[in-house]
Amino acid sequence: MDWFEITEFYKVCSPFQRRMYKLGADFLKYRFDECLVHRLRNFLKQKSYDIVYMISGAGMPREAFELLAPYNTYIQLLDGIKRFKHLEADVSYFKHVYCFDYDDVSYLTEKYPNISVEYRPVYYDNRIFYPDESTVRDIDISFIGSTYPNRLRALERVTQYVADHGLSMLVGGYWYKGRHWWKRIQFNHRHKWLLPYLENRLFSAEEAAAVYRRSKICLNINCEDHKSLNPRTFEILATKSFQLMDRGPLSHGLLDLSRDLCLYDDLDDMIEKIDYYLHHEQERQRIADTGYEHVKDVLAIQNHPEPINQCCHKREYV
Repeated sequence: MDWFEITEFYKVCSPFQRRMYKLGADFLKYRFDECLVHRLRNFLKQKSYDIVYMISGAGMPREAFELLAPYNTYIQLLDGIKRFKHLEADVSYFKHVYCFDYDDVSYLTEKYPNISVEYRPVYYDNRIFYPDESTVRDIDISFIGSTYPNRLRALERVTQYVADHGLSMLVGGYWYKGRHWWKRIQFNHRHKWLLPYLENRLFSAEEAAAVYRRSKICLNINCEDHKSLNPRTFEILATKSFQLMDRGPLSHGLLDLSRDLCLYDDLDDMIEKIDYYLHHEQERQRIADTGYEHVKDVLAIQNHPEPINQCCHKREYV
């Protein structure tokens, strides 16, 4: 199997290029996409490929999808399709689609009846997400992920609780754009409780796993439009860490959500459960141990040897 890496303009361009693009310099992204398409065309000429697997597809220009149209192409979605309208428009170039969100199966099947659509979760990589009993859990509460309104509301509430009780917390992710000093001031003005606990950067899967192993409580706050378990759910459990998740997403038989982790109903319930489980270590660890036992074999990438899942550990942790 050969690997072709796709990079997005916004993730690799310089701050100057990003500013210029926002001001209307569209040619910068056009040149970047043109180079990507050229690289992909040369890559496909190296040998005759029977199957092409794509992970995510976010950031791909239309011309790149057109190059893949003649192949037996599969795509594993790492997010809900309805949140990426540009990607949905290009789904017709694929023969097979594996959905991250169960609800996308019926949606895409109805809209594109000639495409094979299946639900397939993004499994965790046990070379990265594993328990380490020697690691000290010196972080009371952690969350790693991208910013969304419901996550901001939840974390502002949690960080107020953390500050009032003298606890430790780590929030990781790209929550405000730009490295300039005024961006931090702007974010602090709007979210003063959150900023002291925030590491404003992308975390690799390895870095996220290390944070989970150090955490007493790992928060998993889902995007409001997701109806299935996100990859973070399995990754936290695979480190034998206690997980507190908002109620809503369905497990589709992958986990017993009342046994393998803890669910909260609203922000008041979230704070009550954080307070309870921080003070009941044995009960917290019992749930973490149970969750680990139910993911360690069944939901590891290594036990699902399809090439599409063997590549998933390369995703950025967002």
